[in-house]
Amino acid sequence: MLKKCSTKTARVKGITFHPSLHFLIASLHSGEIQLWNYLNSTLVEVFEYHEGPVRGIDFHLLQPLFVSGGDDTHVVVWDFRQKKMLFALKGHTDYVRTVQFHPNYPWILSASDDQTIRIWNWQGRSCISVLQGHTHYVMCARFHPKEDLLVSASLDQTARIWDVTVLREKNCAIQTIDDASANSNGLSDIQMFTVGGLPSRTSEHSKLHEKLVFTDVLCLYNMCGHEKGVNWAIFHNAMPCVITASDDKTIRVWRYNGPNIWQTNILRGHKDNICSLIMHPNNINYMISVSEDKTIKVWDTRKWFLAYTYTSKENRFWIVQQSKNSNYIATGHDSGFIVFKLFKERPIVTLVGNTLYYIWNGILYSSNLDKEIETTDQEANKGFARQNLSECDICYDEDGISGGTCSGGLLDGNEFQSMGELVFRSPAAVFSKRYRKRILALSGVVDCSVVAQSVMAALVTYSPMPTNLKGNRDLIWPFAIYYNHYCPDKSLFLVNYVFKKQHIYEVLKRGASSEYNPQDNNTVLMGEAMSACFASRSLVVAINMSHDVVLHNLEGGPVSSICVEGNVDKVFPICSGIVLFWSKEQKMLSIYNIECQEEVYKVRVFVDKLFNVFVSPSKKLIAAVFRNKVLIYDRKLEKLASAEVHGKIKTAAWYENSAVIYATDERMYYIMVNGDCGVLQSIDAPIYIVRIKNTSLHVMKRDHRCYRIEINSDEFFFKVALYYKKVDTAKKLIEAGRIHGNAMVAYLINKNYPSLARMIITDPMMKLEVALKFGDIEEALEDAHVIDDVETWENVGNAAMEQGNCVVAEAAYQKAKLFDKLSMLYLITGNSAKLKKMLNLCKFRNDITSTIQNAIYLGDMTELSNVLKNTKHAKLSQICENTYGINIEDGNGQENPDASYMVPPIPITRLVGEDANWKVLATESKLDEQVFYDDCDPSEVDQVSTWVEPTIATKSDVNADVWGSIDEIESAESMEVYESEREAAVDTGPPIGLSPLDYINMGESEVALDLLEKNFGLRDKTLLLDIVEQAQQYAQGSSHESNNIPGHPYGIRPINPILNDDYVHTIMNKGYTNVTAGLFQDAVVEFRLALKHWIFLVTEASREYIEQCRIYITAMLLEDEREKLSDVDMRRSLELAVYFACCNLLPQHQYLVMRRTMGIMWKAQNYITAKKLITRLLSLDVSNIDGAEDEMQKAKRIYALCEKKGVETYALDCDEGEYNDLNICTISFVKIRSQPTVQCRFCGAVALDKYLGHTCNICQLCSLIR
Repeated sequence: MLKKCSTKTARVKGITFHPSLHFLIASLHSGEIQLWNYLNSTLVEVFEYHEGPVRGIDFHLLQPLFVSGGDDTHVVVWDFRQKKMLFALKGHTDYVRTVQFHPNYPWILSASDDQTIRIWNWQGRSCISVLQGHTHYVMCARFHPKEDLLVSASLDQTARIWDVTVLREKNCAIQTIDDASANSNGLSDIQMFTVGGLPSRTSEHSKLHEKLVFTDVLCLYNMCGHEKGVNWAIFHNAMPCVITASDDKTIRVWRYNGPNIWQTNILRGHKDNICSLIMHPNNINYMISVSEDKTIKVWDTRKWFLAYTYTSKENRFWIVQQSKNSNYIATGHDSGFIVFKLFKERPIVTLVGNTLYYIWNGILYSSNLDKEIETTDQEANKGFARQNLSECDICYDEDGISGGTCSGGLLDGNEFQSMGELVFRSPAAVFSKRYRKRILALSGVVDCSVVAQSVMAALVTYSPMPTNLKGNRDLIWPFAIYYNHYCPDKSLFLVNYVFKKQHIYEVLKRGASSEYNPQDNNTVLMGEAMSACFASRSLVVAINMSHDVVLHNLEGGPVSSICVEGNVDKVFPICSGIVLFWSKEQKMLSIYNIECQEEVYKVRVFVDKLFNVFVSPSKKLIAAVFRNKVLIYDRKLEKLASAEVHGKIKTAAWYENSAVIYATDERMYYIMVNGDCGVLQSIDAPIYIVRIKNTSLHVMKRDHRCYRIEINSDEFFFKVALYYKKVDTAKKLIEAGRIHGNAMVAYLINKNYPSLARMIITDPMMKLEVALKFGDIEEALEDAHVIDDVETWENVGNAAMEQGNCVVAEAAYQKAKLFDKLSMLYLITGNSAKLKKMLNLCKFRNDITSTIQNAIYLGDMTELSNVLKNTKHAKLSQICENTYGINIEDGNGQENPDASYMVPPIPITRLVGEDANWKVLATESKLDEQVFYDDCDPSEVDQVSTWVEPTIATKSDVNADVWGSIDEIESAESMEVYESEREAAVDTGPPIGLSPLDYINMGESEVALDLLEKNFGLRDKTLLLDIVEQAQQYAQGSSHESNNIPGHPYGIRPINPILNDDYVHTIMNKGYTNVTAGLFQDAVVEFRLALKHWIFLVTEASREYIEQCRIYITAMLLEDEREKLSDVDMRRSLELAVYFACCNLLPQHQYLVMRRTMGIMWKAQNYITAKKLITRLLSLDVSNIDGAEDEMQKAKRIYALCEKKGVETYALDCDEGEYNDLNICTISFVKIRSQPTVQCRFCGAVALDKYLGHTCNICQLCSLIR
């Protein structure tokens, strides 16, 4: 029993689920009616009207209505959306026990202690029929879900079936439910009418039985047999049966057919009054009953026996109801209610490449995920009506009437799941038969005292439970599965089980045979563990029930314990040799290194209930998913981001290495590594993410089938584009009108993208504020022209002055007519001519103060004297004339010999136009700094991801004549591969001093070549003259422009189109293409040409590419030498082929080399070496290579053949330990053991010491030196 929601309230007498929403209503003995969201245990609303206990409650199927009935004798209709009572139906004279809406008609059915049953028309608010006949309280009345029948139960020890066909024909004309739901008013369009002279059609039942008629309702059957009062009665979901529950502690099953009705089964087990019962939702063959004996019992309706009992210590149960759209069940008891379901609906799956592994009914299935998705899409497009999530088979008798029980028991072991003594039909039984392949049978070992003593046959077929579990009525269920990525050649799986708070794990190995055989013993290891996972190729980490960590060796090594501080509850795999522990007691996450036996990092997390841990594809990020919170850490457990939601998180997965997408029951969310989070989209049903591919989610739903859900959140893709600095992509989204709103504007401003924010903003004033905030004066000037008011121009002018942009400041002050600020601007820039114009303008405006001020700025004392004189300051004017010797020749002034000339100095440099602006240097904001986690550590062997970006190659790109295929060994279709192109690496900047490229750009090529000769031992300068001449042609054309830029002693270095990283990457990509096509000689030419360019661009970043060129040239030379010796020296030819396979090429090329070399060894009957190569081939990550999964399966079969033959025709000089660290001479192609060597200082090629002074055989540019 899996509890979803449990509450503490007054006694619950009635309960019902909403037909589509996650709501339920509970009616209490206190008179309250409570509306709950049972998914998050939240009380939504409380309704009050009734006086006394409310016993009956029901939701309408389509309308936002519910009906209640209580001890105040009223039947009340409510609108829960408007949160109010609509009207009360009065007519009963005693307690109302149950109420129910008809599923099709506008009727309400009520049962009362006044010994009557009433049918109400809730649209007309009137009673249309009163059913009399019971002689005691009527405890229950329920409509048939499909037919015009109803059943009632009474304390007169009888239950009755009534026919309402005549009532329906006389009073109701109704649409179909589909038509009604399509109408916006739903069932409100149903019309009630009375037919006067219309002859009424009698039902088939009324023809067979001449019964008493109570207002157009016929009593068809009267079921007598209970020894005490009957409390509840329901119709069977699929068969013509009625099931009744009584105070005599029994449940009785009644079968009716034609004129007859008879009792078929009596179910005993309860020890007190049985209050209520239901059939399990979704036609699953179980019945649930509740009783005053404080138990909930589950009965198998195929064999009619007790299957499961849940006991409460304190509370009596009064009511039980089922959900109409899920498998949830609710029961009301003395102190509240419980919402639960009987079995888990989460599919147990894991994904390996494109292969989906799925567990059901103790069987492990495999299938191609893309094909499953394609099949589902095709069915959806064609409108196929699929089988319901839990639709069950109905057994039929020979006469065609559905029977009561399935005589065959479990018809098909694939379709049903046994858990303890409960059996459930597989949600995807038919689909699994058709599209999924059975590969393994699980064992599932359980013992309450000693684990791993007996095999649970009940998990495979519905057989008796083991002796030591006979008395335990609980569920056994696998809850997790792991695939050993570190040992792909053995196909190992680890499955975790749970039973009565006991946890068990089992390690299974897929056999060499591809055929499923349930008799095979596939178990490698099993034991008791709360949590377990693979830690490496042969190690399993398990946490036992004492919270101790135990290390098991799958290859038969000793069992050892790991000393970890505190109690550990869960373990999760990170990468080879690294696991993550979770301690609930300490609330601690810790990363543990298995090989070093030490705790590397740890962090305390103040959150309970860790759900799962997901590792990013690069293995550098960890997402810890709790019940309602997601935390993202790096590998040092430093928190990068966190998000919290309402509701339980059901599933999560990584989107690339930038975000985690997770989902609750109702919505999907995302959280990015940089802390951005939000709602992705709403969902109509719970999902379980299997994979995220491109812009779509591949998910499983509770029908255990795979679906594609497109991510339709433009906001999410916009933020991802900004995270990766793909501004062009972000601009396209904005230009397409898919990004809008003030929230996104605030986000962009916060992330320092003002230009993108301005693209969204439509308000010119807001655009101006953004431009001014980020100092974008040119944009602000454009906005100011649109707004064109004084305040705006002043703000633009002030901002321009802060940046020293005198041209914009002058224009803005002129528009705003801020003459004082203009005068000051002209003064500080030494623009005397415009300052003189300002003086004249002030005189024209008769602005005395400004005129005096401008006269002083200009040092024009004559003008100052005249202004003073004109303003009737004759004394001041006289003093000014005497001081500065003005009008001396007229005899009006006398110069003061002690006076000094109080005027500004004459400007030495007069800046005009753009020259007046201050120089602005662009600085990179700290907000633009971003850490990416897409690259991975190559030492982590469980996955391989490099710095190349794969592009799809067609079949014609791979030269099958050169590379060959596994098809030469085993006939099959050829496959496609991926070809990768290298991403442009970011240069870390020029080294200290001038590089050879600097000298070439300056026209000093001889100096550049001399520098190469000094640094790398360049042997022949003429080999580089062509490249130097091409590079200089550009340098000479752009040197004049670049060297005239002030502020840099040599000018800004231009980007040379011949000598730059992007151009050299283009050359290398041609080499990769030639390798894929099998054109090895052409590939050598391209890679050597790339080295001729790289020698001018040597930096720390380019060293990686130089090494890649060296590796590829060495590999191509090895293959060329092998071809020459294939007919001369077979042993040496095979040896060179193995050396070729040891070269560290890109994954797609290494895959081709391994596959080809494996075929060569097979033909030469070197089966032991071929087996070793297949082991290496299977350890490769081929998830990005289309079709490789099928080839891997073929390789596994060849591995078994090689192991069986075990012959080695030629002895080769290559040990298994040297595969990843092979050191060979690049001239003689022999292994270098402990001999002295020489090396090329440029490309790093190594040769034997006897080749000292020779030209490097790889780059053919430099000399080999010690």
